[in-house]
Amino acid sequence: MSLEKKVKMSHPSIGSSRQNAKAPSAETIQKGQALAAEADNVFDKLDAIAEESKVSDEPRMANFKDLVFLGKLTKRIQVAGWNFDIHTMDAQEQRTLLTELLRLPPEDRLLYSKPYTVWVVLDFINDAPVDVAAEAAGFESAVEFICSWQDPLIDRIFGEYESLAKESKAVFSPETIENDVKKS
Repeated sequence: MSLEKKVKMSHPSIGSSRQNAKAPSAETIQKGQALAAEADNVFDKLDAIAEESKVSDEPRMANFKDLVFLGKLTKRIQVAGWNFDIHTMDAQEQRTLLTELLRLPPEDRLLYSKPYTVWVVLDFINDAPVDVAAEAAGFESAVEFICSWQDPLIDRIFGEYESLAKESKAVFSPETIENDVKKS
């Protein structure tokens, strides 16, 4: 006996439903088509939502690099016709500053704290990188160049840096961050 006959004998409904089935009515066909079209619309909407999610997730992921600059402020200072571009320090620059100051003899650390700070935060002098300006002035390093400046100039740039750092801390204080979190 064949397998098909054995199945039909043990389960008489298998195979016979097709033979005894009626053709669907026109109304049933229309309902089926309407349901299929509605399902297609739902799937299209789901695809669009999924695509939006992909698009909106990518910028969020790419913007993690922006955290490096969160809180960084820059400023151009004009002194006697000279332009000095400064910025607030990041954590790495603060470590560099402290490392360099700690290499100095203890009695010199306080004396060199302002010129060394200016050395770290100063980016450009009249649109030239500080290292290039130092070399053009005949110095071997930018820190040596800055340490040769007159105290009032160093004090002015250092004072501008301090006000910029205070401004950055005010904008990105724990209170303002907490308020930003509450708003979102």
